[in-house]
Amino acid sequence: MDNNYQQPPIPQYNAPIPPQLPIKPETNGLAIASLILGIISVVCCICAYGFTGLTGVVGLILGIVANKQKPGVQKGLATTGIILSVIGIVLAVVYVVLLIASPSMLEGLQSLQDSLEQYQSTLQ
Repeated sequence: MDNNYQQPPIPQYNAPIPPQLPIKPETNGLAIASLILGIISVVCCICAYGFTGLTGVVGLILGIVANKQKPGVQKGLATTGIILSVIGIVLAVVYVVLLIASPSMLEGLQSLQDSLEQYQSTLQ
């Protein structure tokens, strides 16, 4: 007779439940794209003389589509993208209105561009 036989472990009642892996939240690419385009429209509107209204419009459309497509998934990202896109569009419109209303602003932009070109030519 073989004496190497071992008894199976006695099941423990009230044993702790093993931890579960967290469920990864579902991501919405349109919401992320809306947020990125909204940030770009605001930052570039301030830095690039207001000519980024198009990115704001695209970000606004993507944010609205993302909210309607998956309402519960990352709604905050889409909402933030919408808000930033609207701010970027408003800043671009205000800048264009100021540009049209003030021709001297256009001359200032031209002189700034000329000085930048002159600086770049000195670097080469």
